[in-house]
Amino acid sequence: MKTIYYYVFYTLYNFWQCVSSPKVWSDAKAVLTICVIELFIVYTLIIYYKLFIDSASHFGEGFTLIILSLIFIVGPNAFLFIYSDRWKDKIKEFDRWPKKKNETGRIIVWCLIILVIINFIVACSIPH
Repeated sequence: MKTIYYYVFYTLYNFWQCVSSPKVWSDAKAVLTICVIELFIVYTLIIYYKLFIDSASHFGEGFTLIILSLIFIVGPNAFLFIYSDRWKDKIKEFDRWPKKKNETGRIIVWCLIILVIINFIVACSIPH
């Protein structure tokens, strides 16, 4: 599971390296992108919970959710990728993978990211 998480970071890091000019802070951009994707997943689950399980629930509303999101999503990601240099070793490791394996991995990662974004948009567009 940890390897998958690092591979998602690797894919996003390479994306930001390709599209950024100058090529600075690609690690921070990749972490921010991961955080946004995770927030999309959390908010989508909250929306579906309210729609299908407990429509009267106030779960996921207010300032508490923002604080919890910062603590449980942004905090660990920042520690894992920004304050630790282990990700640099992972980048080198994934760069050594066979080209075909990396292409397949990138396709899977981007399909999952697109699926999360579409699911979030659909969940937000459903009348509450």
